[in-house]
Amino acid sequence: DATSLFAPGLALVAGTKARPARGAPRPLIAMAWDAAFSFCYADLPALLTELGADLVPFSPLRDAAPPQSCTGLYFPGGYPELHAEELGANLPMLRRLRALAQQNIPIYGECGGYIYLMRSLRMEGQPELREYAMAGLLPLHCVLGKTRAALGYRAALALPGSKPGSKPLWVRGHEFHYAREDEGPLPPHCAPLWQLHDSKGVLLRQEGCRCGSVAGTWLHCYPEGSRTFWRA
Repeated sequence: DATSLFAPGLALVAGTKARPARGAPRPLIAMAWDAAFSFCYADLPALLTELGADLVPFSPLRDAAPPQSCTGLYFPGGYPELHAEELGANLPMLRRLRALAQQNIPIYGECGGYIYLMRSLRMEGQPELREYAMAGLLPLHCVLGKTRAALGYRAALALPGSKPGSKPLWVRGHEFHYAREDEGPLPPHCAPLWQLHDSKGVLLRQEGCRCGSVAGTWLHCYPEGSRTFWRA
C-alpha cells in the first residue's frame, strides 16, 4: 500500500510496502505549510519525491480541508502555540482531519505537528482553564512549559509491535522542545512510536504515540538518517 509512505512506524504494523507498483499512481502527500507549521529539513521533500510520492502544501490555518485525493498527511514542526486560537477555530479543517483519520488515511506529525494532532494545548503561566482545542487525533493533552523539556541528537529504534522476526529499524534525528504530554499512560489502543537513545547510546525513554493510522513524535528525523524509515 503506497499510502504507508508517510506513516512512519504504521507501515511496520501493517506489514505494507511503501513503493508503488510499476504503473500505479504516485501517492499524493498533503504537507502542512503555513505560519504555524514552518520547520522541515530542506531535503525531506526531495527524498520523499525520490521514494515515489507527490507533495502538495496546504494550510491548517487558512484552508477548509487538505487537498482532495490525498493519500497521506504530514505535519512538520513549527509554532502551533503562537496560532493556537486560530487553529482551534478552523472547525471545517478539524472535522475533515477527523474524518480522514476514521478512513485510516496515514497522518504523521513531528514536534509542532505532534502537538496539533493532540486533543488540546495548555501553556504554563496561563489560567488552568485556558486550553486550546487541537485536532484531537491522538488521545493526548500538551503542556507548553517555560523550561526546556528536551534537547539533543537522538538515535531511535522503531517500536512496530508487529511482525515477529522483523529487522530492527533505527533512525537518527534531533529533539528540541519546551512542550510535553500530560502525565499518564497511553490508552490500550495506542502505542509508543520510538525507543529513544541519546548521542552516547544511553536509553532515554519510549516516545511518541500512534493510534490507528495516526502517529506523532517530538523527534525530527534527519532525511538521510531515516531513509529506510520513510521507505518502510
